[in-house]
Amino acid sequence: MPKILGNFLSTSTSNTTGDAPQKTNPLKFIGIIFVICLTVGLLVGYMASSPFDKLTPIDTVLTQTPTKKKNSFEGIVTYVEPFMYIEDNIKYSLVDSLGNEVILLIAKDQKLEVSEGHFVQVTGSLKKLKGGKGEYLEVENLIVKNATN
Repeated sequence: MPKILGNFLSTSTSNTTGDAPQKTNPLKFIGIIFVICLTVGLLVGYMASSPFDKLTPIDTVLTQTPTKKKNSFEGIVTYVEPFMYIEDNIKYSLVDSLGNEVILLIAKDQKLEVSEGHFVQVTGSLKKLKGGKGEYLEVENLIVKNATN
């Protein structure tokens, strides 16, 4: 065993004559090694993480989400024959109280099927029909209205 490790690992006490080298406690040796490793680990961790703390202009552009304008309409959800809009798979429209079509509707879930025949407020984003003759609303939010609201 190397002389320095032997000095740290032995448990004998020092003598007063000064003939033999002074030996220390093994806990002191373990404490010194712990402090050295902790310091080196913190320095390496700090230096490794610092490049990731700063955002580059490319990162800033990628984190921004484009905001789409949400459109809102009110009316009664009515069923439309699917053969009228085969390309777009539209089955529902929103009509006003006089029966005039306000906008065509499509949803990714069962919102429109459940609320058929009810007075509703729909919110979503407008999209163009594949035929180019008009637009439809992709419904994201639907609120069924009743006599009290």
